[in-house]
Amino acid sequence: NGITKFFGYLTRLSSGLYQIIVPINQSFIAGRAYNYTIYSNDTLNLTTEYDANFSVSYIRTLKTGNWPDPTVWSSGRVPNSDDDVLIETGHTITFNDTTQRNVRNLVINGTLTHSAGTSSVVAVINLTVSGNLTVNAQGLIDITSKGYSTSNGPGSAGDNGGAGYGAYGITVGSFAGGRQYGNVLTPTDLGSGAGQGAGGGALIINITESAIINGTIFANGTAGAGNSGGPSGGSIYLITNTFTGNGTIQIRGGTTGGGGAGGSGGRLAIYYTTSTFTGTISAVGGSGPGGSGNAWTSVLIKQRSTANNDLIITSGNANLSTSQWETINITGSTSILNVTAVRVNVTGNGFFGENSGTANIQVFLNVSN
Repeated sequence: NGITKFFGYLTRLSSGLYQIIVPINQSFIAGRAYNYTIYSNDTLNLTTEYDANFSVSYIRTLKTGNWPDPTVWSSGRVPNSDDDVLIETGHTITFNDTTQRNVRNLVINGTLTHSAGTSSVVAVINLTVSGNLTVNAQGLIDITSKGYSTSNGPGSAGDNGGAGYGAYGITVGSFAGGRQYGNVLTPTDLGSGAGQGAGGGALIINITESAIINGTIFANGTAGAGNSGGPSGGSIYLITNTFTGNGTIQIRGGTTGGGGAGGSGGRLAIYYTTSTFTGTISAVGGSGPGGSGNAWTSVLIKQRSTANNDLIITSGNANLSTSQWETINITGSTSILNVTAVRVNVTGNGFFGENSGTANIQVFLNVSN
């Protein structure tokens, strides 16, 4: 990429052995080899050249363990915002608290998850990546069953009722389903538990450059064959410049057997500037003899640099508060946009639905064009 010059000084360590310390203010990319030349001037001002090279290694996992454990990492310390990080195949790395972690680049060949919730939030995956997030084909982010525990959470349900989160839970006879909760545009909540088990966990990743998803991301509620109701799915909240890959992203309510209802879906929001993603984003509630859980809420938000963002509702019900958009597009066949705010403005080409998506306007929706 060109020539960069740095200046330093040689220190004689022993006979024939010298050390050079050079202050370098430059970033290096993990996995890439770099060539360099040392020009050494002696006291007679004679120059000797030494050619060499080096490569920059990822901080990689040595074993399965918790992210904050220094013994997990090849560097012997916890990665920081300047580091390129590799989760190796066969290793599972766990976020065991709610602390936001920062890295430069993250490559996942193994599994990333977080600790399971109880009646309260124990942990989430909260991560800022200043470069690229890469989930390779064998890589997995799996926060299935990491939400609120059995029959706990804001949308919890007992006995045969299905838990709620992205939608209301299904009521079975006298057993009420759980309530809907959370924010459609910034989903950060855990899924709620039901008699069948725990809800899905929460994934929040802010990526400056590219999200390359060729592997799998799961945030499902616990599946089972018992008689109780199913838990709800969790949250996936991604912000990135480029969204690409051919992998699978799934939030599903827990399935159940006997007379229970499936859990409702969770919530997903992906913010991007450019998308070439060709993979699958699935949106389903859990199935059960007492009824299938209501679908999650799934939205894609295209970020514009000089105007308002575009909102695409791909499934579920979206409730908007006061806000302003360039366009609103309802693509899900059963999706519903609820405008309950004082005013929602659409400044661009307007608002339309495909495949019979509908809008429920209770106050004001302004469309400029």
